[in-house]
Amino acid sequence: MDGGAGEGDPLPGSSAEAMKPRPPSLLSPARMGDLNRSRLLQSLFDLGPTSRADLARHIGVNRATITGIVQPLIDDGI
Repeated sequence: MDGGAGEGDPLPGSSAEAMKPRPPSLLSPARMGDLNRSRLLQSLFDLGPTSRADLARHIGVNRATITGIVQPLIDDGI
């Protein structure tokens, strides 16, 4: 062998390469949402009443993400 790709290896950019299974991502978007919601609830427990901006800083997400988590909780009366 010349140190190149093996005979059974798909060529880069080929359709065979595109069909190879990819490793799963660490967190799906749904799982990330669950994690952020848990972190937000824990922060509220730890900090008590606080602003969305402070919550965003505390858990390391942007204010839009916080609003997306908080609004359904408000709508549910939590």
